Amino acid sequence: MTESEKIVNELLEKHNVKDDYAKCVFFNWANEYAFNFDSTAKQSWAMESKIVEYIFCKESKEFNLDYHFEFNWNGMFDHDMWLVKSKYNWIPVDYKKQRNTLHPHKPNEYNIHSGNFCTLRDDKITKMCSDELPLVVIDRDIDFRMKNNSRVLFFKKKFDWTEEKFELSDSRHIIICPVGKLCEMREKKDQVIELVIPKEKRYARNGKEFNGKSLCFSFELFDTVDISKHQKKS
Repeated sequence: MTESEKIVNELLEKHNVKDDYAKCVFFNWANEYAFNFDSTAKQSWAMESKIVEYIFCKESKEFNLDYHFEFNWNGMFDHDMWLVKSKYNWIPVDYKKQRNTLHPHKPNEYNIHSGNFCTLRDDKITKMCSDELPLVVIDRDIDFRMKNNSRVLFFKKKFDWTEEKFELSDSRHIIICPVGKLCEMREKKDQVIELVIPKEKRYARNGKEFNGKSLCFSFELFDTVDISKHQKKS
């Protein structure tokens, strides 16, 4: 094994990936792009993200929906996967795993709160708009044992401004977002709140070019499916 393959193998073992074809493709991508995982957090995160996408696609066949997702083996930097509705109806989509939620300390005109909070990087939305990608799927997987989320429980209790009363608990939802609608929301600054992550709080894996700007919105604007029964605890 090359050094890159050894590190990819550790990631595959971490996520319990056994499929030989999947392993072969991930090894080939690591070598093709000459990844240096030890020196570049962004490259390691990119590879692990592809593995997470692959696992999601396999899981989706157990969701009992009228569609599922197929991983895109064609290239590491192509669209992430396909939404498959039938044999001849495959729609290209990108995938975002969201593990954090947030509770604003005061009301906002769009009623965005910890129970419906979704976010995407502004530069990612811009690229999807430019590429004319049809859909992005958000896998909103919220575990309140995580440090960031546990603080949200305190904030919601302290700043309990929402008209509808709800309890926060671990949950997982699939949100199917038409990219055209996201582009329109961004352009018109409608139904979105702009957030800027302070430089010191940005992850190294996001790369030096990331300006910290994200857009948040309510997942209630989009087709959403509760798949909490498929949430896995680590």
